[in-house]
Order: sequence, then C-alpha cells, then structure tokens
Amino acid sequence: MVQQQQQQQHRIYILQFRKGEQDQEVACKVSTPPKAGAGRRVMYYYHDYGGGGAGGAGKNGKAAQPRAFSMRRFFGLLLLSFVSVGTLFVAPVSFFSFVHSDEGSGGAAAAARRAVEVAAAPCSGMGNDSLCCDRTSTRADICFARGDVRMHSASASFQLVSSSSGNATAAAVEEERIRPYTRKWEANVMATIDEVRLRRVPAGGAARCDVVHDVPAVVIAGLRIHGELTVDPEKTPEGKSIRHFRTLLDDAYRGRIQYLERLERRAARSRKRRAAAAKPTTTSIALPIMAPPAKQASPSPPDRPRLVIVSRTGSRVIENEADVAALAADVGFDVRVVRPERTTELCKIYRELNASDAMVGVHGAAMTHFLFMRPGKVFVQVVPLGTDWAAGAYYGEPAARLGLRYVGYKILPEESSLSREYPTGDPVLTDPAGVGKRGWDVTKKVYLDRQNVRLDLPRFREVLVGAHRHLVAGKRRRRQRESQ
Repeated sequence: MVQQQQQQQHRIYILQFRKGEQDQEVACKVSTPPKAGAGRRVMYYYHDYGGGGAGGAGKNGKAAQPRAFSMRRFFGLLLLSFVSVGTLFVAPVSFFSFVHSDEGSGGAAAAARRAVEVAAAPCSGMGNDSLCCDRTSTRADICFARGDVRMHSASASFQLVSSSSGNATAAAVEEERIRPYTRKWEANVMATIDEVRLRRVPAGGAARCDVVHDVPAVVIAGLRIHGELTVDPEKTPEGKSIRHFRTLLDDAYRGRIQYLERLERRAARSRKRRAAAAKPTTTSIALPIMAPPAKQASPSPPDRPRLVIVSRTGSRVIENEADVAALAADVGFDVRVVRPERTTELCKIYRELNASDAMVGVHGAAMTHFLFMRPGKVFVQVVPLGTDWAAGAYYGEPAARLGLRYVGYKILPEESSLSREYPTGDPVLTDPAGVGKRGWDVTKKVYLDRQNVRLDLPRFREVLVGAHRHLVAGKRRRRQRESQ
C-alpha cells in the first residue's frame, strides 16, 4: 500500500455488502454539492441489480452465483470502505471533516482557528517516511504512518518501508504498539483487545505486497473520539457536528433504500397478478346487510405517529412486550416491532427507524440505532436497575445532541425481574449504585446479564401519551407553517 503524496479532492467511499445476495456490477453514485461548484462531494457505492427478472437473474439475464466471503476479500473491503483521499495520514484531523460541503464564509474565522489548533496537535508536523503516535488522549492512542505502508493481516502488523539506505539495524528497531480501542483507562477491558504493531523496516526486509493501493487508507475508522456517539464541532477543522454525520448516513443509504422500494413494488404487483389469476368463480348470494356498531372513528395509520419497539432477546427483555405494543397502539401510535438478528441488513434497520417518529427500547448496544432517527423525533430508553449512568451518558445525552427528544424511563424495583430473585430491601434492589461500586464485573453479572423488565403499563402509558402529544403538536405546527 503506497502513500500518495499530492493533494487531492477529498472523498469518502462507502460500500454496501450484504450476505446471501448476488454479486453484481458495482455502481458509483456521487452526491451533488449544495451549491454548484462549491464544497466537497461524498461518493458511495452500492450494488446495482438493474432490471433483472424474477428468480434472482443477474446482469444480462444470467443467474448470479453467491461467492464465499474470504479473509482476503474481507480485508480488501475493510480498506476500501474506509478510504478517504487527501492527507489523512499526514495530520490527525477528524475523519468527519472530509464528509460534506464547506459551510461558506460565515464560519471562516472559526474554521481558521480550528485549523490552527489541529496544526498544533501531536504528530501534525510529521514528514514523509515517518511513524508517530499520539498518546495524549485519555481515551485512545492513535498512530500515523506516512510513506510506503504495508499491512500483514496474519500478524496484525504494519510495515513502514524505509526509503533511505540508512542504518538497517536502527531502522528495524523502531516500533510502535497500540491497542485500538477507546477505553484506555479500563485496564481489564484493554487487556482483551489485540495489539497492533507498526514497524519501520529496511527495503530489503519488507514483506512482498499482493495488492497495492495508491491512495491513503484508514484501517481503524474514526481518527479521534470526541465523546460517546458524538462529533464535537469545536474539535473538527470545519465545525462539523453529529448532524452532519446523520446527513452522511442519508446519502450512504439512499441508493440501497430506493432499490429495496423498487423490489417491494415489483413484488406487490406480482402478488396482485397471482391473486387475480387464482380468483375462483363463485355464485353470489344476497344476504341482509348488518350495520356495524357505532364507534368513534380512529385515525388512519398515515395520520398516526409511527413507533418502533426495538426488541431484545437473552437479557433485558421486555417480558410484556406484546402488552406494551397494544398499549402504544391504544394511545394512538402505528406500532412496529423490530427484532434485529446478526444477519439483518443494517440498511433495513436504518430504513425502519429513519421513517419512525418514536423509538422504544431497553438500555443496551442496540440503542445506538437512535442515530438512524431524524432530529425532532422521540427516543424512549427503558433504564433497568443499575444502568442509570450508562444509559444517560452513552445514549441519552448523545441523542439530545442529535436533536431528539430523549425520555429515560427508569424502572421501579418491582418492574425488574431481579425483584423475583432478591428479597425486598436487598441492596441489589434498593442501592444499585452501591452495588455497582464493587466493580464492573458485578454490574455486568447482576444488572446486565440477569435482568429483564416487566413494565408497569399505567405508569408507562404516561410516557407514551407525552411522546404522542409532542409529535402531534410538532406535526400541527409544521402544517401551519406550510399553509402560511
């Protein structure tokens, strides 16, 4: 992998790969800058299946055969999917600074100030044929290599091939090691992270490359962490925020979503034709028409805010999930239950949540999906016992920064399955914070791995009613603005 030295227009390449689908021609789509001739563009890739017929026909009508996903393909795709053109290895600027169009002259002063701060950061002045590691952050170490960089995947190592004929022995001993994870302060967690080595080697001792790229590459994506699930505008050269990242997701998934919608329309037409062809011939018999009992008409689904319940399996399950879904429908929501699996395509989850008005889920990694929601919508996180701080810091606060209306529903001891395991008054139920002081292992074992929830429906109804009122009022205000 050879480092390219000249300056180029910055782009990001985003690839979509889906297990179990046909390998087809890859098409490139380029997003249009907001103003003609201004700013930068984002490019993304997605599979173009064309107008093939039924039965999974591929290009030119030939059936496509699935291919095995080898380790070589994996590392190749990993590199390609995080390639950004420019001087990414030259200075440790934020990954997100390359994403969307420049804002214009209004923020020029702030951008210049941030650029000066970035220029003064560790490793910012590194030259060609050099290694540099910035270990000043409390969260993570970041290493940079500039020059002829070669990756040896089997040993989780990188080689910077020296371009000079200096002392080969001295060159060989220059080595940096990092554990690429953002919880540097937790020794027990970092001990589980594999170490990555970066070594300078003489030209004669370098590994032979099977694949060569002539553009810079980011192997560990996201050069600097600004906080939990956030992008701090003060730490990016162009003042980008988490909302710019949200726009990037829209750009990346738009092509794939449009393709899925075409498939669904095609499938609906096919079902309609089959149903019409299979319709039996019957003799009609006149029967008296019974009027249905009078009742208040409920709004049709398009007028009801859409609420998605993110379902869990294993631990932290909503034991009365069906009752919660029925309750939400009674309040006035169009309810969908999403049960992601390991093989669920991320784009499909994105599509569901991007179209939703509210999301409900129990604290856990799946709550990261709030990033798929549009600003102004409602995120309700059910907070089990012993997870108050993590729920707020990892998901609640970042969701608010994205522009969501965040509601943390802290369960009562009687809503926890732990109330059936521990007697009333036990510290596990009455003092989760004190129990948490015994260490992360205790918190994980007791509150994360062994706890389910059974929501108090009358109590949770108040949360749903508040969310519904907020969404309906927001829609009413938008209609009023549009009518003016």
